[in-house]
Amino acid sequence: MRKKTKRKVQHHAERNRNTYSKAEIALASTQHPMPAAWRAEYVGNMRRGLEGLRSAPVATECHWRLVADALNIMQGMEELGWLEDTDGNLPAVEKALGEAGARHMAGKPLRLDGTGLAACEALIDAYEDVLALISEKNVMAAIVHTEERVRSILRAARSNAQ
Repeated sequence: MRKKTKRKVQHHAERNRNTYSKAEIALASTQHPMPAAWRAEYVGNMRRGLEGLRSAPVATECHWRLVADALNIMQGMEELGWLEDTDGNLPAVEKALGEAGARHMAGKPLRLDGTGLAACEALIDAYEDVLALISEKNVMAAIVHTEERVRSILRAARSNAQ
């Protein structure tokens, strides 16, 4: 009889597998955006993450990560040349999430300040608008690009820590 062990659930960016395969991306629509139900669920999760950072009794890393996903994908889309951050909101969100993460690592609650909350809310609104405009294929490609980018950042951080 084998001992039961609890498996650690990894975030999709930490796995060595992308959310979408090359075949799925190749077969995706170049004419239509992601289905409305997918977009509503995806953005809804990010909004729930932001709401958790705003008002949950104990905000979690999962809340933080959902908002960070929106930031990372938007930064990836900017790197790919698909959007331009004319308002400078991406650095503002990056700063807010970084400060919240640093406070959390210092043993304080995982919270955003008022400016950070406003910047994150504007980011998620913009992300929702972008998802409605770009093709399914480009959304999938941006998500995969972002996963690879995040894995690269995590690998570099791990090698620098050694």
